[in-house]
Amino acid sequence: MNISELFEILKSSQHETDTYDFKERWENTNSELLKDILSFANTAHHNDCYLIYGVNDNKEIVGIANTDNHRKNQQQISDFLESLDFANISFPEVNINTLKYAGKEVDILTIKDSDHVPFYLRSDYTNNGPSIRHGEILFRDKDSDFGKQNSPTYAIEESLWKKHFHLDLTAKERFYFILDDICNWSWHDGEPEKFVYDIDPNFCIEIEEKEDQEAYRQVESFSVSLPNPQISWSSVSLKYNQQDVMNPLTGMSLDGGRGFVVYPEISKIKDLFYYYYFANSLIEKISKVVNSQRKESTDKNTVDEYFDHIVIYENRDQKQSIESDIESKKIDFSSKDSEIKELKKRLITTFGKKYVEKHTFSSMISQIKLTKYINKTINKQIKDMR
Repeated sequence: MNISELFEILKSSQHETDTYDFKERWENTNSELLKDILSFANTAHHNDCYLIYGVNDNKEIVGIANTDNHRKNQQQISDFLESLDFANISFPEVNINTLKYAGKEVDILTIKDSDHVPFYLRSDYTNNGPSIRHGEILFRDKDSDFGKQNSPTYAIEESLWKKHFHLDLTAKERFYFILDDICNWSWHDGEPEKFVYDIDPNFCIEIEEKEDQEAYRQVESFSVSLPNPQISWSSVSLKYNQQDVMNPLTGMSLDGGRGFVVYPEISKIKDLFYYYYFANSLIEKISKVVNSQRKESTDKNTVDEYFDHIVIYENRDQKQSIESDIESKKIDFSSKDSEIKELKKRLITTFGKKYVEKHTFSSMISQIKLTKYINKTINKQIKDMR
């Protein structure tokens, strides 16, 4: 949360909601702090929640005093949560940032949205404050009195478990999660080729080879380094109950069928196009399921070689930052005659002289250089973070 977002909340008519609450000072005990965190962690919506310290009941910024002995930093609160005996495999993810306004500091404790709800303890917790019993589900509901803590109603518990199992999402949104459950997909050869989610067979991936292969480019910058650079094209459909949940995607068989991927996203820098994915995106997850289930025909080296020639961004902010940085610099990604000659020589073996003579391939070489530069930048960022 930044200062402008805080002011938007301060201007709203609501004081307490199921996404934020104001506190003049930090809680006096860890029990009270834990109660507040769990109440916001156990929400059925899909938004981050906020405990805002340094704002009074009149929604005035009073600031946190440096003498507040109960004030926590990121390490202290992370260590506290890690020390607790949670019933599930994880605990609420939180982070703290401090905003400054008119010489006053406001602490923002963000409770990240999670589908691991409900969060509750396996053993009682008491620490100079109200005890939290094992198995007790603390929650925050917009229709309840936030000052009281009763047992959640059946409807509230049901909503939390629906969120946990992603039953509150659309079929398309659920695909994003079940594609991670790679071992529970099964391959059914045929036409179309099918991949079925065994836990709920209503979910299915269908891959059908495109009839007119000649209508598509037979080689791309990300395939030229493969032993067999020719691409075979297919249509990829995500289906629920035999109905498409989105428009079909374009699939590619690489290196004579030794690897499968979904056609990547395309972006542009300095009049140069290049290919990318976002990490853990739907199209990347589909490729992992297909390659995993086609174990006998999949060559890991082929798949790895392909992804070495694709940019994989963590998020949109990283993409925008890197692209802006490259736009501001004078970097030469142009191809050399010798590079074009070498590439054509390599491709003639697969496609023949007639096909190769139709193309200059200069833009393809520039794409490769641009992709290498971006990947080198990303790798440096990762190294600097360690």
